[in-house]
This record gives sequence, C-alpha cells and structure tokens, in this order.
Amino acid sequence: MKQTSALTGQVFVDGVPVPAASPLKVECHNLGGIDSSHPTISTALTGEDGKFEISTYKSGDGVPAGEYALTFVWGKMNLLAANYGGPDQLGGAYSDPKTSKFKITVVDGEPNDLGKIELVSKKSSKQKK
Repeated sequence: MKQTSALTGQVFVDGVPVPAASPLKVECHNLGGIDSSHPTISTALTGEDGKFEISTYKSGDGVPAGEYALTFVWGKMNLLAANYGGPDQLGGAYSDPKTSKFKITVVDGEPNDLGKIELVSKKSSKQKK
C-alpha cells in the first residue's frame, strides 16, 4: 500500500455547488501511467455543497504522490441498485484525462485543497449571455 496525501475540493456547475442528492464523480488519472506493480484508482463522489475527498484505499484517505489529471462526470445515483452511472449531464466535456485542464501535483505528506472548481454545463454554454 502506498502512502497517500489528502486531496479535497468543491465543485460548482454554472456557479452553483453540486447538490448532494445528485453527486458528481471526480477521478484522478496518473499522468505517469498506471503503476503495473501497485495499480490504484483514486476517486470520489461529491457530497454536501459539492465538496469531495478523494479516496484510494479507504474513504477520504487521498492519493499517492504523483502528477494527475482530474476528470468530472455528472451521472445519477441509483439508490435501489446502489450504483452510479447514466448519461453525463456535462456532455463529456470534462471526462477525458488527455484534454483535462485540471492538472495537479501531489507531494507525499502534503494535504491538497483544490478549493472551488468551476465547471460549465452544456446547457449553460448554449445560452446567450
């Protein structure tokens, strides 16, 4: 098991925090590629007011040191099936790690608070301002 460092933030879509009832999935993609000897997946679902804590091994433990691209997918939580999925309400605009504008470097033992992350929905980008 690798050492992890806290990684937190808060996601806003069109200037509004993501509601806990309709969480958004945040995923960290290692820019160095997958560690084939000790592969990990670091992810979170947003909670109250769009806040999130990335988890790798256990809830909220953070991510191993490295450089990451963050992706965001806004699906739906199916409480009956206890799974997350469905169409991305962001239209795939933030789901590709290769084109992600959200890149971070995580250093061992240093907590990382990404603060407020602003995303724009397809609905908003089609509206005239």
